[in-house]
Amino acid sequence: MLAIILCTLLGIGTEKVAYKPLRHAKSNLAVLITAIGVSYLLENLALLIFGADTKSFTNVVTWPGLTLFGGQLRIQGVTIVTILVSLAILIVLQLFINHTKNGQAMLAVAQDQGAATLMGIDCCAPHTRPSRRTPALCRVSRLSSRLSSAESDPSRAP
Repeated sequence: MLAIILCTLLGIGTEKVAYKPLRHAKSNLAVLITAIGVSYLLENLALLIFGADTKSFTNVVTWPGLTLFGGQLRIQGVTIVTILVSLAILIVLQLFINHTKNGQAMLAVAQDQGAATLMGIDCCAPHTRPSRRTPALCRVSRLSSRLSSAESDPSRAP
């Protein structure tokens, strides 16, 4: 839980420092170059903090899984839990985007920023709100991917 909170705070800070000054840039190329630079910065900071050695984690899912067709097909419990967690996150995101005012604003700005502004949608808010949610969801995603692997290589992107 602490990792989710820290990643959310890191995402908010990154958005304020790196992306907010470029929000009204004439070229999207500046935002793309900044995104690549921030990616390299965060990856190398993680390597400095945690090191490049492979780290082992204990498996938190103890369910043995399913054996089907007389033992010819075996699905591990970790795989099933990972799929279920991913589906739950997907359903929650779909409900958020399709059934909330903030989600509809994000869709409108993504489709046509000029028209969304004319409709009275604050075009800066849909950029700021995801910077709070995305790092937390990425952390949850990374945790669920660690469910399926007892070892993690920090130099390899999830």
